[in-house]
Amino acid sequence: ALGTGIVSGLSSGVLSKVAPEAKSLVSLLKGTSNRPFGGLMMTPSHAGEGAGAAEISRDITLPFRNENGLIEERATRTLFRFDTRAPGVIRKDGFGPSRDFSYIPDMLNTAAETEKTLIVSETEEGVKAYSNLMGDRGYIYKINVTNARGVSLAKNFQENKDALLDFMRNRRYPGVRDLDYRETRIGELLEESLDYKEYHLSTDDVFKGSIEVLG
Repeated sequence: ALGTGIVSGLSSGVLSKVAPEAKSLVSLLKGTSNRPFGGLMMTPSHAGEGAGAAEISRDITLPFRNENGLIEERATRTLFRFDTRAPGVIRKDGFGPSRDFSYIPDMLNTAAETEKTLIVSETEEGVKAYSNLMGDRGYIYKINVTNARGVSLAKNFQENKDALLDFMRNRRYPGVRDLDYRETRIGELLEESLDYKEYHLSTDDVFKGSIEVLG
């Protein structure tokens, strides 16, 4: 979840922009879920993704496959998060780990370490869309990170889709009764989350001084 533990969503239009092969995934969808997310979602901006896109520089290590089979990176970049907590609280306590991974499982850590992941958005556009979904009843924060561990949903969808789908299939979702239903549900979850440019960030790499309030 993108907001106070929430976030995971994409529109079919966004999917078609994210990757040409996305239409095959969209065909699995039978409606979308409007379930609110329980946390902040923030995703990094991709270089060359339109005017004003933030350039991303990766330090020390190149992207690699983590224990979940997903592409992980260490990057210096700007991410965004919607949160219902006021700026004074965030300045004092910072962001705690996200709690709600019922849309997209924790891509960064294993189940035993999931207390160390924050859901954010890669773009200001994505986090604003999520804020709008939540009725703009909260705050948008900009987070500047340096050499931070993270996993981009969009990057894995584009470059590592088979492993991403396997990762999601291995997660049990409430109400899943058969493979067909599961595949359809995965499509819905991906569609929503891609729309908000979901990104999973290590809480160990988020420092209070790097957080700004946008509104």
